[in-house]
Amino acid sequence: MKTGLAVVTAAAAGWEFGKYLEENFLEAKLGGIALVDGIMTLWEELKRNTSTAWAAIVTVIETSLGVI
Repeated sequence: MKTGLAVVTAAAAGWEFGKYLEENFLEAKLGGIALVDGIMTLWEELKRNTSTAWAAIVTVIETSLGVI
């Protein structure tokens, strides 16, 4: 019973601390959003460039082997 109460108390304290940080550190929240946006943009560019490079590699191999 004590352990369960301690877990619930710790969860509640963590939740309240998170709410406090969110409310008082708008810059940190916006920075986190910008970071995630930058990572997602980088990922999409990496996927696009990789697929383009792969298509070029396939074309070179097919041309050199006379498949086309």
